[in-house]
Amino acid sequence: MVGGLERVVQSIAEELSKLGHEVHVVTSILGAQGKPRMEMVKGVYVYRIKGIKLVYLDLIYPLEYPVKVLKDADIVHGHSQNSLFTARIIEEARKLGVKTAMHFMALDSFSDHSNPLTRSLGPFYAKLILKKALRAFNVKLVRSYRDMKILKIRINMKSKPYTCPMELARSLLRLLIWLRSLELNTVFKIPL
Repeated sequence: MVGGLERVVQSIAEELSKLGHEVHVVTSILGAQGKPRMEMVKGVYVYRIKGIKLVYLDLIYPLEYPVKVLKDADIVHGHSQNSLFTARIIEEARKLGVKTAMHFMALDSFSDHSNPLTRSLGPFYAKLILKKALRAFNVKLVRSYRDMKILKIRINMKSKPYTCPMELARSLLRLLIWLRSLELNTVFKIPL
């Protein structure tokens, strides 16, 4: 299933690829049966690894890790601290000594979830996974000022996370690609 979060990751990965970066996306094979385990899509390497779904999509546990991909990365970026899959991939990257970054978002989304079971048990899971995630990442990014306040006040996070709304990140990447296409860097000696 492809939703908003997946589309944001796809968009950012494609924009980074257009800027000349080698981008690898690690995802679960669940929901993508029949697709290749590894393929290049619009300049982005996509790796689909085995995992097991524990009731909800946020509770997919990876059964394998693309160690070479993680080891060779300059940085491993995770999107959404609520994903068990993302948390485990990042933990593996950290064990390998790779720098990591995380976009924290919707920090209290379980508390007003439409499913009563998720609404009652979700906040406990969210708190547990959030504490784990805060220890695992070198760079902490938040999607909104609201999430930043939650981290600062409720979680008592000491270092200030960087606020980087998703749409702004995509827009800045597109602007940079457009500026590069104008070759302003060669005319005006602007490093892009």
